[in-house]
Amino acid sequence: MVRNEEQQWTHTRRPPLPATLDAYVCDCHFRALCRGRGLFKVAYLLEAVHPNDGHPLAGKVLKLRKEADPEPKLCAEHMLSGVYPRILAAAPVFELDSVAQPVCQWNGWITDLAVPLDQALRQPGLSREAVGRCIVGAVRCMLRAARHGHSMDDPSLCNFGMLGGDVVIIDAGRSPPFDKEMAKSQFNKDVMRKFWARVGL
Repeated sequence: MVRNEEQQWTHTRRPPLPATLDAYVCDCHFRALCRGRGLFKVAYLLEAVHPNDGHPLAGKVLKLRKEADPEPKLCAEHMLSGVYPRILAAAPVFELDSVAQPVCQWNGWITDLAVPLDQALRQPGLSREAVGRCIVGAVRCMLRAARHGHSMDDPSLCNFGMLGGDVVIIDAGRSPPFDKEMAKSQFNKDVMRKFWARVGL
């Protein structure tokens, strides 16, 4: 990937990379547009520079993090659970300067695009019934994840997403998987209490 010109930002927590990048994936040139960032990760939407090519990764999301992240492995291993988006590729990503010299290395992976749940719930005219179904969908995701040995660090609505009409976990956090299924009492204490506090319903 290649940095483009620096952008002006309207918030104090400035992303570690510009809002727009030139990304080269599988010998295809993409324009990568920043979709958001967390504490450690930055997410970019991949747009093919030559849209007539019909590249299968166009419209997907490139996630970048400096340190190793358990998310790609976790999502790939439990893809059939329906809890996480697909991982389409994962590899080191090299950041290049304006003369194509390596600046640093990132951990990168490409996944399906899902609309963050907090944004989906702000759609005008969304009924209370639809909001309730989305909240229930997020709880089901966390329950299924716990059955697979995963507990989210931060169960805020922005870490869930809508993908094809289903709620999925789009930011798995940093917690490594645990070996055995979480007890119901522990799930209520460690997960649901945080979830209700963040949802604010």
